[in-house]
Amino acid sequence: MSDDPKTPSNVVPLFRKEPFTPRFKRGHFDGKLCPHTPMTIDATARRLFCANCKTELDPYMELAKLANDEHHYQWLYSESGRLRRENEELDAENKRLKAQRRRLRKPMVVR
Repeated sequence: MSDDPKTPSNVVPLFRKEPFTPRFKRGHFDGKLCPHTPMTIDATARRLFCANCKTELDPYMELAKLANDEHHYQWLYSESGRLRRENEELDAENKRLKAQRRRLRKPMVVR
């Protein structure tokens, strides 16, 4: 707890200052290393489990992964918009160059 009145006493920091050392074993599902993508939550015990291999997961690390994924998806969305605009500009330039090439290939009429 903090003596600072602006800091709520029930807030737990999301990120750790020391490097994370996994306390939980990686489970296996269908003979492969399980990615722990589907998760189940035991709300009464406040525990998190992999739905496939039933391995207990660290809730803070899973929350941090979800937060990082959200930032990554936001970046991908903005990057896709930039690439879409760049593609439209290149398409317009390509049309212009094709028209110029057609114009230059036309035989010259001499009278």
